[in-house]
Amino acid sequence: MVAGTMVALALLTVLSLLWMARRVRRRGRFGPSSSAARRSLSPVVLGLGGWFLGALIVSTTVPDVRFDDQLLVTLAVGAPIGAGVYLAWAHRDWSAGIRTAGFAAATVGALVGAWLGFHATDGLLAPIAAVVGAAAGANGALLAIDIRWDRLVRDRVEDCGKIGVNP
Repeated sequence: MVAGTMVALALLTVLSLLWMARRVRRRGRFGPSSSAARRSLSPVVLGLGGWFLGALIVSTTVPDVRFDDQLLVTLAVGAPIGAGVYLAWAHRDWSAGIRTAGFAAATVGALVGAWLGFHATDGLLAPIAAVVGAAAGANGALLAIDIRWDRLVRDRVEDCGKIGVNP
């Protein structure tokens, strides 16, 4: 029963990421409310499914590694959450530079958040805290990019107004 749940959540994680990538490619982006829901709710499924997928892979290839190993949890939780939060944020029409910066920020933010969350508690609660930390880290990093981007646009508009040019 436990193994079946682990496999099901791992499969759901992989399918969710593939579906999100396809949706962004076909439609351009998620809408504002759908994006907010995906950035806040899907990290739970993506993080647990990623952890289970990592645990299944590691248990079959390196049986000495524990399910609550720091490196396993950080990578297996942070990577899918970073990718999922990025896909919920991304817009197909943005420049490649902005999309690359967003992907890097979401991934690094999720990995750092997962590592910090893992160290916030002990035992089997550590992976759960890692999921929360990864979601907060990825969303925080993308929020920082959005704030910076808005400031740059606002500064350009103000500069155009000073010289009498319509933006």
